[in-house]
Amino acid sequence: MRARLPVRSLVIAGALAALGVACASIAGLADLEIADCKGGPCADASVEGGPSSDAGADAPPNDCPGTGGPSGVRQREGAINFCVDSSEVTFGQYRAFVTAKGSDTAGQPPECAWNTSFAPASTGSDDDPVVNVDWCDAYAFCKWAGKRLCGKIGGGALAEGQVGEAASNQWLFACSGNGRQAYPYGGSFDPTRCNVMTDAGSSPVKTTPGCEGTSPGLFDMVGNVWEWIDATCVKADGGTGDGGVVDGGPATDLCSARGGSYANPGGITPRQLNCEVNIRAPRQQRFRDVGFRCCSDP
Repeated sequence: MRARLPVRSLVIAGALAALGVACASIAGLADLEIADCKGGPCADASVEGGPSSDAGADAPPNDCPGTGGPSGVRQREGAINFCVDSSEVTFGQYRAFVTAKGSDTAGQPPECAWNTSFAPASTGSDDDPVVNVDWCDAYAFCKWAGKRLCGKIGGGALAEGQVGEAASNQWLFACSGNGRQAYPYGGSFDPTRCNVMTDAGSSPVKTTPGCEGTSPGLFDMVGNVWEWIDATCVKADGGTGDGGVVDGGPATDLCSARGGSYANPGGITPRQLNCEVNIRAPRQQRFRDVGFRCCSDP
């Protein structure tokens, strides 16, 4: 029986008075701050406490569905069959989405009714991973591109108990080779392989060759930027009303992002910068080190 990697999930604590309120901090990680809300200045997000591949990133035949964003890398093992983007979505690809959509924000899930603009809160070069986009922006892009925000294998959002299960989680399955290794490049931490533990910022996609894996053509699933995923989001107050955290509705629900980023990990140990690391941040928040990639079903 395959051993499952331990789940490490960090949850934001602090004051979220309402939809437009600015900052919160992560418990135990004083040096890592949460970004201002939509439209404000953004800080780095931070942490709280292989299958076969039919096609590489650009290698034909690429039979993965989708009409926009990065090319796909198929993941297939037994009955499991889906595609994951070869890299994070780039600013150039995201700009094409914003241009195509214009002021039309229809098609979002009900939890995103508050979201009236897909424009990112910053700009970047065409090959840089798009950042400063909230969870709803990421969800809408993937839908527009004929894909979906990576979530549950077989369809839909991950339930709370499935976020740390490689056999259920599309993103984790691809990163860890269905739980076989802790890092996309192998079983042991190597700070030189991916863009981690630096203040230099993100790198253009597919330019860190040591961070390729677990399938050929699959890049930066650890480091560079955090990546939003489609998993059950929890109320900002945890349903208890403790800690001074105010539930401001769906916009402040805490949603999952995975993979770590270039940023200083603060209270997290370097060896936790692996496929299992998970943060939760408000659905409406935008960060300068959080982006996303998409997945698609057969």
